[in-house]
Amino acid sequence: MAFPKNSFILVFLLDCYLRWNAWAKVDMTMKESVEVYLGDIADIPCQFVFNEQARVVMIQWFVRNPGNGSRERIYYRDNTEQKVDDGTEYTGRITVSDIGDQEGVLLTIQDVQLTDEREFFCQVNGMAAGSGEGKTHLRVFDPPEAVIEGVLAGISVTNELPSRIVSCEARNSFSKPNITWYRDSSPLTPTHGQINVVTLVTCESSGFYTVHSELEYKVAKEDKDALFSCEVSYYVPEGLRTARSKVINITVHFPTTIIELWKESPQGLVKEGDTVELRCQGDGNPPPHFTFNREQEQETALEASDDTLVLREVIRGDSGVYQCRSLDLDTYEQVTGDMQLTIHYLDPAVVVPKDSEILLKGESLTATCNALSSIIHYQYIAEGNGVIIVVIILCILLLAILGSVLYFLHKKGKIPCGRSGKQDIIKENPNKDDIVVETKTNTKTEDAGLLKGVNGDKNGPSDQIGSVDRSLGKEDIKLMFGVEAGTRVVDRQLDSCGQGAGDIGGQREGPTSP
Repeated sequence: MAFPKNSFILVFLLDCYLRWNAWAKVDMTMKESVEVYLGDIADIPCQFVFNEQARVVMIQWFVRNPGNGSRERIYYRDNTEQKVDDGTEYTGRITVSDIGDQEGVLLTIQDVQLTDEREFFCQVNGMAAGSGEGKTHLRVFDPPEAVIEGVLAGISVTNELPSRIVSCEARNSFSKPNITWYRDSSPLTPTHGQINVVTLVTCESSGFYTVHSELEYKVAKEDKDALFSCEVSYYVPEGLRTARSKVINITVHFPTTIIELWKESPQGLVKEGDTVELRCQGDGNPPPHFTFNREQEQETALEASDDTLVLREVIRGDSGVYQCRSLDLDTYEQVTGDMQLTIHYLDPAVVVPKDSEILLKGESLTATCNALSSIIHYQYIAEGNGVIIVVIILCILLLAILGSVLYFLHKKGKIPCGRSGKQDIIKENPNKDDIVVETKTNTKTEDAGLLKGVNGDKNGPSDQIGSVDRSLGKEDIKLMFGVEAGTRVVDRQLDSCGQGAGDIGGQREGPTSP
């Protein structure tokens, strides 16, 4: 079979072309991806090597449109011209330059946007020297902004299910971030009935991601001092990065289990006429409403202001046990705290008989002196015919000693239980002569002795002097007594010559001055 002459020519040309293409080649080198932060500058290199000298080289850059996947040219260059294509997203934002002494070019993108995350193609054509194409995926990152917010209302420990206590939001992130919750420094993981985490991811029209996470937590009393925070993790060109939010404390409501009641003022002992302030405090949150009352009058509420009860110008009848009570509105449980309040007092000495008494021969008279106090109670009793005036002296001494004892115990902070003393003065072998005895009480002297004893007067009991006026026939004999605290009191009966006729005395029981 014979072939036309022209057919041989066509076959020869085709063979030469195939052999030439198989021999002409260009090697392309491009990175698989380039990572950059939003707003930064992105550099995408494109390197190529021809295996033979290329007389003409054309270089073009294309991008893939995210919507339909089609290509769009953004740059062109040959031996005679170069230009950035008009009307694209990259007009005015890109430049192309040579890579040093190597064969290749560098595409530079200014002010990288989220929409720049796409594939970039570099196409090289050396005509007879060959052609080639490579691509790089540009990845854009933007660190998220972590914003944490706690709920404003308090969370009760009595809630049966976990309550929403705090939320965290990572805004304007690219790519999508993850959120982890922390209590103090310990990470929290979802636990049935205790911890729930609800996450919502939103992709904005701008391409940014917003991740919203809510922590549902079953609070306990121990969480009142806990600090909660969220950590946002995201990928950047250098790897995985994290950002921790600020820490916040939540308000935990828990019932009152303990109430303490104490005397705020005055300091030390309380005496009649003082103003007393009692304070009450519980361990619940929020602080409960307090009600004050006396233990013996539990149905009668005392007027108080919040956690403070003020008693003005107290008297001894105000002594007793005071209570502070609170009622939890969630559990309806009542908690009570109490304290013993003692009002101290010191009454004026009372001498019986109060008025002067005249005794005839052979008659008897019993005289008493009482000093009533919340701390110590002294009572002196005198019986006899001629020594009644001694009672007055002993009362004065009693008040001086009692005042000194109260002052001493007040300074030392020690208050012993009350005790009593008793002194009997009994006259033995009375004189057969008629004796007229007149007793006089000086109220001002008694009161002065009381005040001096209470105020710690330094004058000793020996400064107190009593006198007895006796009628013995026609002569008047005046007997003066000088008595020191804690010594034996002696009354000596004198005859008409001033000689002692006998001793009459009594020993005082109770505290004595050293």
